[in-house]
Amino acid sequence: MAMWRLMRQPLMGSDGQSSGGCFEPGRHPDERLGRLRRLVKSRQFQEAYDQGQCRHGRLMALWLRRAPDANLRLGVVASRRVGNAVQRNRAKRLLREVYRRRRSGFYGPFDVVLVARRAILSASAAAAGEELERLAAAAGLSPRRPSEARREPQVSRKKK
Repeated sequence: MAMWRLMRQPLMGSDGQSSGGCFEPGRHPDERLGRLRRLVKSRQFQEAYDQGQCRHGRLMALWLRRAPDANLRLGVVASRRVGNAVQRNRAKRLLREVYRRRRSGFYGPFDVVLVARRAILSASAAAAGEELERLAAAAGLSPRRPSEARREPQVSRKKK
């Protein structure tokens, strides 16, 4: 197999799940978002919409696409309701950057479609990042840390 093909293979961990883009433990995650890490075919977007797994926020909507070839790839959509072409491109750039920076913390057999909302034009990158993390956690993309897991209160019953 040619060297360039090996470099283009999806990065998988030992458990078969996406490694989140890390080459080796202890190294910085690979944050590139090249063509192989993006959804580019309209069929892939339509599959995400048809599956109906969606979380809505004030700045964006997050759709999940479960498929055998899913590897946390990103698709970004900004309709004309967001604004003119300059505003739509700015919104898409912001969503791509926010996802690119946080992709290494996401896990699962999913592809992600982010749909921009008009409010993202006046939001900061930090606010967009917080909302993405919140939506990803609600959708099951982020592993819960033990300190963040909701624990049911234990009811102690006294014996009489």
